[in-house]
Amino acid sequence: MLNIIDIECGGIGIGDDYNIDKISFYRSRFGEIEIIDVGLLDDTKVEQAIVKLGKLWNLNLIV
Repeated sequence: MLNIIDIECGGIGIGDDYNIDKISFYRSRFGEIEIIDVGLLDDTKVEQAIVKLGKLWNLNLIV
């Protein structure tokens, strides 16, 4: 999401050399790691989240 926002705001993003397939969250209190496969995320919900972040940061994004 942040990469798309960066590109929409005129940045170059992370480029084609990098591809994020999974995101990991470490829960230190419990000593657990949660792994999310980005490919399984609903594209519509990702677009909605981008729009919400844009509004939160007062950005005029076209998604």
